[in-house]
Amino acid sequence: MYKSLNRVVLFQLSRKVDSVSGQTQVLDALHKLTGHRGLVFNPANNDPEFLACLCYCLLNLTQDTANRYE
Repeated sequence: MYKSLNRVVLFQLSRKVDSVSGQTQVLDALHKLTGHRGLVFNPANNDPEFLACLCYCLLNLTQDTANRYE
């Protein structure tokens, strides 16, 4: 179950953000991620690659934002 949840989270955060609609979808995904952090970051969710991939997606989001305003 957690493997599927992890894939959905990563898919939502890895999509290209090139429009207002895309930005809204990513913000909604981040809001749901923080709202359900107890489930997503539960100790039973022990996939080591998930956390690394999540960090990568979040860094890409911040990098894209920084490049957009330069």
